[in-house]
Amino acid sequence: MELQQLRGFYEVAREGSFTKAAASLFLTQPAVSQQVKALEEELGQALIVRGRRGVALTAAGHVLYARTGSVFAELDAARQELDGLGQVVRGRVILATSDTNCTYVLPPVLRRFRTRYTEVEVDIRNKMSSEARQLTLADQVDFGLVTLPARDRGLRAEVLFTLADQVDFGLVTLPDFGVSCAKTP
Repeated sequence: MELQQLRGFYEVAREGSFTKAAASLFLTQPAVSQQVKALEEELGQALIVRGRRGVALTAAGHVLYARTGSVFAELDAARQELDGLGQVVRGRVILATSDTNCTYVLPPVLRRFRTRYTEVEVDIRNKMSSEARQLTLADQVDFGLVTLPARDRGLRAEVLFTLADQVDFGLVTLPDFGVSCAKTP
């Protein structure tokens, strides 16, 4: 049994018509008819009785229709779940930064972040820049929002913004950290 044959049969039974089934499958009516015929031949039983007012299921057709309905429901659910995997980001991010950044810089950024990434928990550690760099180096936090330059070996730094044209602030991470430090508009 081929999945396409089962889908063709299922749609004919559901729609009550080869023509409507073909339209819902984006196939021609003869293609759907061939799918059903091949399935009937493979099973050695008639599944559908063709009539002037559409189609009717045989006893074997009723059994197969009931079983294929749950199969296609499960396949559709699996597809939706798989499609969602690439879209929903889940997890926990630990950020170390100063009290000033927690008060003035992070609130609008976190509002946007939490709107976009509802399944990500953000854990903020209130630390001075030097401590934030050390925690990042020790892999105790995912990244630090610190004053730059950060000359610590083993850290990757990305300038995010400059305050009063004098002090650079940026993210520091371990070089192999999985999130890009790309700037967002």
